[in-house]
Amino acid sequence: MNVGQMLSKYLIAAVLLVTICLGALVFYEWQGGQTAQPLELSFENISHKAYGRYNNHEYLVIENSEEWERIWSLAMREWSLPEIDFSTHTVIAVFMGGQSSGGHWISIERITNVENEIIIVNVKEIYPGRMMVTMALTYPRHIIKIERVQKPIVFEVRQFKAHAHDKNLNPYDEIMYELVGEHHVEAGSGPPGP
Repeated sequence: MNVGQMLSKYLIAAVLLVTICLGALVFYEWQGGQTAQPLELSFENISHKAYGRYNNHEYLVIENSEEWERIWSLAMREWSLPEIDFSTHTVIAVFMGGQSSGGHWISIERITNVENEIIIVNVKEIYPGRMMVTMALTYPRHIIKIERVQKPIVFEVRQFKAHAHDKNLNPYDEIMYELVGEHHVEAGSGPPGP
């Protein structure tokens, strides 16, 4: 074999090796850019109201009958306890606590399974801003159930003030929501007010 043929073989091998390495690098970069999309979980409403009796501003994950009975009796003494099979379901309850007027609201917006490691419960809280409200005690709550999961559950809470009027008391055509706080909250605790 002459020197020209040997150089030709080595050149072909080098080009092939570089092509394989570049292909692997491109594939690796493409995979790295493809982040897993959070999987949205479905849930069933149990109670979503502004009236009740639960006085604490809390975010709860309820996984057994005893805790469920305790929370339900504190929140809604006069209504019968919904039956939950805790071997297959988990209850998530968010409460704003006692408020001195209407215009307060709390809502579980969505629940996502992020990278199959953690469950995030997105909560929206609304406080009255420049608007007329009823002068009644309210206890906003949202209680739902989901299929039982064996992952940590955390709450991402976004707080808004609702305005029906601008700063000069001119009415808006529709309610305007001003973001006043965002919190990452562990179960069993609550963020400060807006």
